[in-house]
Amino acid sequence: MNPDLEKPRMIRKRLAPLALAPSENAIAVRLVARAGALLLAALAGCAAPITPGAGFNEALSARGTPAVRVTLPAGGERAIYSNTFGQFNQVIESDGSGKVVRVYNSLTDDAFAQIRIGQWRAEDVRAVFGRPAETTVVGFAEKRARVWSYRYRQDGVWNSLMHIHFGEDGRVTEFYPGPDQLFEPKESNK
Repeated sequence: MNPDLEKPRMIRKRLAPLALAPSENAIAVRLVARAGALLLAALAGCAAPITPGAGFNEALSARGTPAVRVTLPAGGERAIYSNTFGQFNQVIESDGSGKVVRVYNSLTDDAFAQIRIGQWRAEDVRAVFGRPAETTVVGFAEKRARVWSYRYRQDGVWNSLMHIHFGEDGRVTEFYPGPDQLFEPKESNK
């Protein structure tokens, strides 16, 4: 028998003891995914920080194309960058002269508290928080509502989703936080 044809079989036999049960495999995949996300976040943090007073266009060139870019009422601009899991974003705001005046994360409890029920529309929410992590439609018949959900860290700690509901007129009808199932432990069928 050809020894080259036997090599794959020998390798499979050697690796067989390393095979994981399906539930352990899922855990390993999640751990590797989280480790990869942490590595990406750490590498993203290696870029030079953008500080107030810098040129807005230079900041955008250094950071790349934002997920959302809007013109502010006072004449400046806002650029919103989201990270991999969307729990944090980087918002860069400029004044009318093109200088950076503020750099911050808008996915916080304090920022969500600014939402005004019955006044804010979808474009207002998008201009402050960027694109939602998830969009769904809930309800039935005349009680249907669009829901935008943003991943964030509630109280700076808890993996959460802020759910923002929009009525038929496109205005915010309610918003509230809830647990983020992406980060909840999965139950096995043992």
